[in-house]
Amino acid sequence: AAAAKAEPLSLAKEPAAPVMRAPHFALYVKQLLEQRYGELLYVLGLRVRTSLSLPVQELAERVAKEKVTEYEARYDAHNAAVVVIAPESGEILAMVGSVDYNDERISGQVNMALAPRQTGSSFKPYVYLAALESGYTAATMLLDIPTSFPNPYGKPYAPKNIDGRFHGAMRMRRALACSYNVPAVRMLSVLGVEKARNMAVRLGIALPEGEYGLSFALGTAPISLLEHTFAYAALASGGRLIGQQWGREQRPRPAAILGIADAAGNQLYEHVPRSQQVVLPEYAYILTSILSDATARLPAFGASAANLVLPDRPVAAKTGSTDGYSDAWTMGYTPQFAVGVWVGNTDRRPMKGLLGSTGAGPIFHEIMLRLHEGEPVRDFPRPPRLVELEICDVSGLL
Repeated sequence: AAAAKAEPLSLAKEPAAPVMRAPHFALYVKQLLEQRYGELLYVLGLRVRTSLSLPVQELAERVAKEKVTEYEARYDAHNAAVVVIAPESGEILAMVGSVDYNDERISGQVNMALAPRQTGSSFKPYVYLAALESGYTAATMLLDIPTSFPNPYGKPYAPKNIDGRFHGAMRMRRALACSYNVPAVRMLSVLGVEKARNMAVRLGIALPEGEYGLSFALGTAPISLLEHTFAYAALASGGRLIGQQWGREQRPRPAAILGIADAAGNQLYEHVPRSQQVVLPEYAYILTSILSDATARLPAFGASAANLVLPDRPVAAKTGSTDGYSDAWTMGYTPQFAVGVWVGNTDRRPMKGLLGSTGAGPIFHEIMLRLHEGEPVRDFPRPPRLVELEICDVSGLL
C-alpha cells in the first residue's frame, strides 16, 4: 500500500472523438435501417453497402466550407447544405448536412439536407410544369403587371418582383428563366394551388394537403433539400422518378442503401431501382429547355448568371431566395448529376443580402464544374413527339 501511494500518477489524456466520414449521411442511413430492423439493428452485425461516393462527398464538403468561410463576415451566412443525386439511378452520391458537424455555434449536428425550409423561387418549376400539362406552352404570353388578389383574411395580396419593377407582357420562357414573381402567382391563380401541389407530390416531395395561399407559387411551403433535389433529378430523367422502394412506401425515394448482408454474409437486401413515369417526357423536356436557356435569364440575372452555366455542356438550373434573406438556394441538373445547394443559418437568422444566385450559386457552379471533369458531354434527350411552330413575337400566337 505504501509503495502504491508513493507511485507517481500518470493521468491519461481524454481520447479524441472518433472522426465520422459523411456524418449526416451515415446517420441518415442508420435511421433507414432502424425503420426496417428496429432494435435488432444493434445485434445483427449487419454489413451495409451505401450509394455514397466519397470523392463526391469530399468535393461537396470542401466547396461548401470554403464558400461559407468567404460569406461569414460580409453576409452573416454561416452554414450550407449540399445534396448530389445521380438521376439515372436515383442514388445519393453526397449529402452535406452542414459545413461542420462538430461546430455547435452553427448547430452543425442538425442535418440541413433533411430540415424543411422555404425554397423561394426554386419552387416555380413545379408551377410551370403543371401549367404545361394544362395546355400552356413556353410561348404563352404572361403579364408581369401590378396585380392585387383578394384576401378574405386581411388586405389584398399584391406580389412584387425582387427588383421592385414590373416588366409587362412576356412569354412563359422568359417569365420562368428570369424568375419574375408576378407571372408565377398569376399562373397559380388560374391553375389552382392543388394542381401545383399535386405536381410537387408526384415528383417525390412530401407536401401535406392543407390551405396554401397564392404565395405558394413563390416557395413558401417548407421542403427538404433532399426531396427538392430528388424532384429535380426526376426532371433530369425526363419526368421519371427513379429511386428505391423502402418499407411500405410505394413511390420511389432517393436510394441510399444498395445492399445489406448479415454477419454470416447472407444477403438480406439488394437494391433494385424502381421507376415511375410521373410526368410526360415532353413536358419535362420543355421545362428543361427553359431552365437551361442562358440567354433567356440574362435580363434578370446579369453577371450572377455565370454561376448557372457550364462552359462545355447544357445545364438546367433555378435559384431561390426567401423574404428577409433567410434562405438561398440553387438547384440544377445535367443528364449525369442533379445538385441542390442551400445556404443560410440554421437558426433562421437572416443573412445580409445574400441571394440564391450569389450565395448558393457559386457552390453549385464549382461542384458541377468538378463533377463533370472527364465526363462525356450529353444533351438532354429530346422526345420525338415535340413539335416546333413559328409564332408572332409580339403576341405569342401562331
